[in-house]
Amino acid sequence: MPSDRPVPPFANSALTRFVSKRVDELKSRKPQHRIATETGLERANAFSMMKTGRSKVPLTRIPALARALEADPAHMFRLGIVDMWPALAPVVDEIFGQRLATQHEVDIFIRKWRTATGDKDPAPNAQINAAVEAMLIAALKA
Repeated sequence: MPSDRPVPPFANSALTRFVSKRVDELKSRKPQHRIATETGLERANAFSMMKTGRSKVPLTRIPALARALEADPAHMFRLGIVDMWPALAPVVDEIFGQRLATQHEVDIFIRKWRTATGDKDPAPNAQINAAVEAMLIAALKA
């Protein structure tokens, strides 16, 4: 039977979905009330409302929330900006494009690439593209 309850106003935002997923992923070792406390919220209810989409995640809370969720603040900030101002998505992509990398992406790719190339920033070419593509295919099969 369908629920008569309305969907919370921010339940379908990318940032809300991300926060909810991270809380679920961490629940075996970090309860929700601890995440709320680490975020600097005095009432766990305020965090619950953000997690379920009943209230918007304030951009000013993202640094503390990212630390509490053990997530990348740049990724969360990008989600929040695009959620709040969808029309700015192309502007965010134009300004930051591929330069906005998560910490995991930096650790997996960028640092290793810069070390391997001696920080020379080589231009893309067919050989480099083929090698990177083959490496990614092999890594994702593992």
